[in-house]
Amino acid sequence: GIVPAVGFVGSITRDTLNRMATGGVVTGGGVIIPSGSGLAVSLAVTSPRAGAIISGQAAADLAEYTFTNNTNVPAVVTNVTLVRGGVSSDSELASVYLYQGAVRITDGASVSSGRISFNQGTGLFTIPAGLSATIAVRADIDASSSAGSIINVALTNVLSNVAVSANYPSLVGASLSVASVTD
Repeated sequence: GIVPAVGFVGSITRDTLNRMATGGVVTGGGVIIPSGSGLAVSLAVTSPRAGAIISGQAAADLAEYTFTNNTNVPAVVTNVTLVRGGVSSDSELASVYLYQGAVRITDGASVSSGRISFNQGTGLFTIPAGLSATIAVRADIDASSSAGSIINVALTNVLSNVAVSANYPSLVGASLSVASVTD
């Protein structure tokens, strides 16, 4: 045996820890196969933390969400709905977009009564079976936005061809303060 055995993490322990951390099944080669069902949505670890955005800024990163497809079919997302929060007005977000990586995947949406909605019957984006993708919410900040305004967005609904699992009350991006710069 191994002396001392305290602190030793062998292959069985690693597999158990990996299953606990990922909710998946780990094969002998260390490949994680998602388990569970449906499309899981969570706030991404890459989502911005509290900070500042600039009035007039283009494509300011407001929040990022991870979409994990735990099924054996592609998950086609046809609707994403968000609400604007913080101490701000609808007009401060001139246009809101969804991005996958550096690629803008939607046209600009406007904010109406605090709601932002993206709809596409054929799909806004597709997550292949067993994979994940990070979708960013970015906005053009109106040049007349008031310094000191606080803006955040919260994901409130996702529609897909597969069941969606999301804890919507907790899917809120960080509160970002609007700063104004003068020459």
